[in-house]
Amino acid sequence: MLPRPVVSCRPGNYGYLLTHSDNWLQKLTNTVQDLTIDFLTKDDSKKSKEVLDLTRKCKQIVPSCLRICNSFFTAMIVVGDFSGGGQIPLHKDNDDHINAIVSIGDNNIKGGRTIYYSGVKMKDVGEKERVFHFEHGRVQIGYFDDIIHGAKKWTDGNQCIINFCMKKKILNHFLQFGDKYYSQFMNAGYPRGLFVSKDSEDTSV
Repeated sequence: MLPRPVVSCRPGNYGYLLTHSDNWLQKLTNTVQDLTIDFLTKDDSKKSKEVLDLTRKCKQIVPSCLRICNSFFTAMIVVGDFSGGGQIPLHKDNDDHINAIVSIGDNNIKGGRTIYYSGVKMKDVGEKERVFHFEHGRVQIGYFDDIIHGAKKWTDGNQCIINFCMKKKILNHFLQFGDKYYSQFMNAGYPRGLFVSKDSEDTSV
């Protein structure tokens, strides 16, 4: 399936302007990207070297409209709406190569701990391996496709989590096809609905 930016993040729309301007989000993304590179470099494992290489390839071959603030992150997900409560169920991020989550909110909230488990399957989550209490500005980086994790319910305060990640499916598309098909989609003006890329120069829908 052809990767597509969400409508608000297509060139000319608000999301694109927000993620391609010199503003607070650009500075936050650059900082988190630097921290992630530092994490991967210090980890010095087989996986970290593979992922570090993929971050370089991502910035080379994935169009900027699919990357957050020209970083190697291809998705930014906000969990929580500052409504005074919430939680993140246990899960794995199976489609992500690397994740960096940023905690934002009130330090006086009740709950909101991030918990990591030792199990490899959701049917058997295993034992608690690490627990991090909520702290405004805390950044947690890891291979969240490999570890079961979640955040406990929080109340009496405002909190949200920003999850920066590099998606496997998006990167795999460009590793396999380059911009052969996606360039046709861009040249057609990022149309909504069905779009059929052609092997020839015919880019009609």
